[in-house]
Amino acid sequence: MTGFPVKPLELVDVPWHNAVGAYRIADTNWGGTTAVTFSSISQNFKHLLLIWKASTSGTGTDTLLLRVNTVSTANYRDQLLQSTGVASAAAETLLATSAKIGFLPGSTGRTDAHYGSGGVILFPGYSLTGSFPTWVSRGNFNLVNAAGGQRMYLFGGALQSAAQAISAISITSLLAVNTIAGARATLYGMT
Repeated sequence: MTGFPVKPLELVDVPWHNAVGAYRIADTNWGGTTAVTFSSISQNFKHLLLIWKASTSGTGTDTLLLRVNTVSTANYRDQLLQSTGVASAAAETLLATSAKIGFLPGSTGRTDAHYGSGGVILFPGYSLTGSFPTWVSRGNFNLVNAAGGQRMYLFGGALQSAAQAISAISITSLLAVNTIAGARATLYGMT
């Protein structure tokens, strides 16, 4: 039959055949570690999408950081918009050695350790060599099962060291605390 996927999420022989297709590049369970890296990323797609879910074995809230192409110089910037309960806040970071892309709740000493965090990170035009790498990250997590316990956030960021395509992505815990079992990150290429 025509119109059925022949590869994951690939559509063929349908009138709207130019629809966006997402192809899984890599999928990893990163439970028990502080970081995950995707390297040697194919340059054959238009955009990248990274979907993740995790929490840490720590006691407090940790920050999830991003580096691209193993660049560790102070050329990252990010902008945060967040809402916790009914309150909102914004923040900006300039000249950092990595970019903030999310938050990780700790599970130690909590009666609600099953709460985690998750998010998506879009890297538009990641294979372009004539512009700075940029991304948008959106996610949420539960602090507690009570009013004001939900935090939603949106980060936008860029690496402003040199115009370059993205060939490697690393996400890591700021506090170097291991994620707990079940942490997962999946990278997709989008046409």
